[in-house]
Amino acid sequence: MPKLSLDLTWDVNYLTRPVDRPKRMVLLLHGFQQTGGTILRLLGGCFDQDTLVVAPNGLFPYPYRSGNGYKIGYAWYFYDPVTGVYGVTMDPARTMLKKLVNGLGYAHLPKWVAGYSQGGYLAPFVAQDLEGVTRVIGVNSRYRHEVLTEPLPFRLDALHGALDPVVEPEGSQTSHEKVIAAGNRGSFTLVTGAAHKIGDKLRTAFEAMVH
Repeated sequence: MPKLSLDLTWDVNYLTRPVDRPKRMVLLLHGFQQTGGTILRLLGGCFDQDTLVVAPNGLFPYPYRSGNGYKIGYAWYFYDPVTGVYGVTMDPARTMLKKLVNGLGYAHLPKWVAGYSQGGYLAPFVAQDLEGVTRVIGVNSRYRHEVLTEPLPFRLDALHGALDPVVEPEGSQTSHEKVIAAGNRGSFTLVTGAAHKIGDKLRTAFEAMVH
């Protein structure tokens, strides 16, 4: 099928936890079929009070049935784990997030990028597009060691529920070890009793990691 690339104006929805004089900005990326509001509610309160948190919605609306109607979550990209093929690559989301940060006037701030599940897969690639990123945190995701083969200018930390049935924790840990072996810095924390969803145990471990 033929393809034509177009430059479009796109409205981006986002929520923030604003502060008067932020010492850093955290770009907080939700998981598949979630929203920025969801991840902000779950993890946004874990950061220091002088940290500005920005939680945007993903690029692609993803309606799903809920009760007698539908709700809308969002996706950053579309990947088929069976075929290993991207229906939509990460590139549009990377471009959108860079323009969002610059458009909000936060390009000058020191930054962390933290992502949960699909947002965690995306996080290190977004971090490469932004200035001043010193840390990436992936929660119940995997660092793609097969692509991240060179030393990066930021720390790569990972947090994973030991009972996660969606993203295999053993594979996540192995990938993190390979990324570290490629010359990067970072820690991998396995959270006993935690599964894929963000509950009290994951949230407590995340809060301890960011302080």
